Amino acid sequence: MSAVRRAALAALLALFAAPGFAGAPNVAPPPAPRPDRAGPDALTLVAEAELSGRVAYIVVDLETGAPLEGGDIDLPLPPASVAKVATALFALDTLGPDHRFETRLVALGPLDENGVLNGDLVLQGGGDPETDTHTLDLLAFRAAEAGLKKVEGQFLVDDKLLPAIERIDATQPEIAGYNPAVGALNLNYNRVFAEWRRKGGNEVMNVEARANTLSPPTEAVRVEIVDATTSGAVFDYLGAADAGGPEIWRVARGALGASGGRWLPVRRPGPYAGEVMRGRAAEAGIALSPPTMGAAPIVPDVLARVESRSLADILADMLKYSTNLTAETVGMAATRAVGGSADSLAASAASMNAWAAGFAGFAPGAPDFRLVNFSGLSPDSRVSARRLVELLVAAEKRGFPALDGGRAAKLKGLLPQRRYLDEGTTPPPVEASVRAKTGTLNFVSALAGYIEPDHGRRLAFAIITADLAARDAIVDKEIEIPSGARAWAGRSRALQRALIRSWITRFAAP
Repeated sequence: MSAVRRAALAALLALFAAPGFAGAPNVAPPPAPRPDRAGPDALTLVAEAELSGRVAYIVVDLETGAPLEGGDIDLPLPPASVAKVATALFALDTLGPDHRFETRLVALGPLDENGVLNGDLVLQGGGDPETDTHTLDLLAFRAAEAGLKKVEGQFLVDDKLLPAIERIDATQPEIAGYNPAVGALNLNYNRVFAEWRRKGGNEVMNVEARANTLSPPTEAVRVEIVDATTSGAVFDYLGAADAGGPEIWRVARGALGASGGRWLPVRRPGPYAGEVMRGRAAEAGIALSPPTMGAAPIVPDVLARVESRSLADILADMLKYSTNLTAETVGMAATRAVGGSADSLAASAASMNAWAAGFAGFAPGAPDFRLVNFSGLSPDSRVSARRLVELLVAAEKRGFPALDGGRAAKLKGLLPQRRYLDEGTTPPPVEASVRAKTGTLNFVSALAGYIEPDHGRRLAFAIITADLAARDAIVDKEIEIPSGARAWAGRSRALQRALIRSWITRFAAP
């Protein structure tokens, strides 16, 4: 080992001896890799990647927490969607893996023998991030089974369990379907599907509450075709003209083409869910008045209810598909469960930051663990590679009670498997499973998770790459993928795979 490499390892070990890594045992540094398996080290791979910006990385022995290699491990950078690892752990620890959300129909009055409700009917959201059109259809069917045919009072929509937040992050393009509203009622991930086609020389626009099994038209969102939008963008969001009216988008006619479609974010999920619920109720033979926003007490006796899947299943899909709305909703629900403030995403995330410090054993208020929301969509969040790995090591030691007989469930069981071999790449000397969460913003790319070889040392790692100067230089903030961002992300992902191959070869193989 060269003097430079020895100095780098010594500095790394010294950093991990600091109080911030309180959960690590006091162990001797691991032996150096065998010479015949040395291969390129991380410093060499980072230099060869020629990636603009900064590269922070660390890999540790999962059993002991002892560091094996790292660079810029305390540098706070945006974690992008890797923040969802912390969110998943926070929700599991606070709500439990078998927690289920409820969406309910509450009758505020007696139901007579003729099926008439002499009072109001309330659609009450329970924070389920996976409510879809089929959920509301099932609610209507169950209400009809209970005998409901007509409601004499109002049809109220209650989304007061969680605060209504119009968008996850204000810096994202307005059109971005991954940046919708968040609240207690979240229908079809708070999106609609706008589809257009040219018919008889005219453009026809349809807007649907699209789900896997049902896609009825919705009037809660309207898309108007115009010669040119006011802003000059393809789509303009105008909001709602009044409290009971639809959200309005405008789209430039010349940008549509012969046919096509795209997801649009919904900013007022309560009225959207209410309008679709009214339609599904009509299909079930139940007459409802137009929805009005209101509130009702949370009572055990309800007319109909639909439970979500278990939280563990919801989180597994969140980590696989990186659904931002799911992260924000379960994060706010967990905050509410611990008595924290959920008035905003930032206030709610502060509760998770404090929880993470206790869970992983670092100092509360650490500047290198400061998330401002639960999805990682905000570029203002900051996390270091060191803190991410501390969470991963703590999660492996902790485990969570599972549904099937109470066995310990590990976070890695919820993380998706990731590819680490490029085509034509020489494989490492041992097969390994890599389970990790990716994260991507424009000019930010992150990856953190576990390396488990068939035989050998188990590892935990975190890699964050970010070119914040390039990100700040983006001129048009409404462009979803600015020039150069895609190529930069490709080079970053190639570096991530190269680092993982190197770590398997040099540290994981027996």
